[in-house]
Amino acid sequence: MIKKNLMVKNLQYAAEAALKHGRVAEAFLIAQMGGPNMLADIQERYFSQQKDPFVSLILKPLFHRNYESIVSAEGAHE
Repeated sequence: MIKKNLMVKNLQYAAEAALKHGRVAEAFLIAQMGGPNMLADIQERYFSQQKDPFVSLILKPLFHRNYESIVSAEGAHE
């Protein structure tokens, strides 16, 4: 499905399919080819799917440059 959509240049659906099937690196690479808006969309989809506290408490705020949130999260764990 990913390959088929890449061949017809449907990058958005190819990136979404890759993310859905756990091929995160591929999803980000495809999204990068689609430009900054597609990359931001795939990043948000990735963050919304994640259950890992490291991703939600550290990586997501880091991507959004919300450093205060990272410091607050660290303080809560001490």
